[in-house]
Amino acid sequence: MSSDAIDIVLKSIQNNVKQVDVVSHNIANANTPGYMATEVFAEFSADASNQLRETVSTKASSAVITSNRPLDVAMINDGFLLLELAGEAVLTRHGRLHVNAQNELTHLSGAQVMGEFGAIVLPEGDIQIDSKGVIYVDGQRVDQLRSVTMDKGAQVTRMGNSVYRAESTFEVIENNIQQGAVNGANAEVSKDMIRMIELSRHTQSLQKAVLAIDQVANAGINELGKR
Repeated sequence: MSSDAIDIVLKSIQNNVKQVDVVSHNIANANTPGYMATEVFAEFSADASNQLRETVSTKASSAVITSNRPLDVAMINDGFLLLELAGEAVLTRHGRLHVNAQNELTHLSGAQVMGEFGAIVLPEGDIQIDSKGVIYVDGQRVDQLRSVTMDKGAQVTRMGNSVYRAESTFEVIENNIQQGAVNGANAEVSKDMIRMIELSRHTQSLQKAVLAIDQVANAGINELGKR
């Protein structure tokens, strides 16, 4: 009985450690543009082990940070920029863009930025991007950024550089973009700090429970030894 109880408590401690890792990662990336926080949910099971499931938070609420860089764009709505990386459609809310040697508009990750008809190729000149995502070069319309949303509850995988792959269909939405700015992270630092304190206290309580169970078991063994 004591062994089963200790196993359950130890699994709870392991879950807490995993949650601490996740929360710490969110806090560490609180200043990373376009970062989407990881959320952890317990999946209850018959053996009370309560396995954890991690998901990437797709809630779009994040600060808009002014950079005054012409090729930075921030999403004012809840959309994502549509990119293509290694032939695969991916998403980002980190709108730090560049023009590569082939005059293609690319993301800092190297992914191509998708426009109305595929990859965006820009002639040389002064680049302006309006609130609808329309790209002008020297006053001439060239292309338009594509903003999309994903299905609610879609499974999202991190690809690095604030780029994400979603196991979902995408819906093209109307752009609402601010040039010369980037989106901040959607991590909630104050909430995560409180969660860290709660996890620390809970882990300490569990450790005390293991010690108490062990002491009770040892006392029972010693009592049996006296008979």
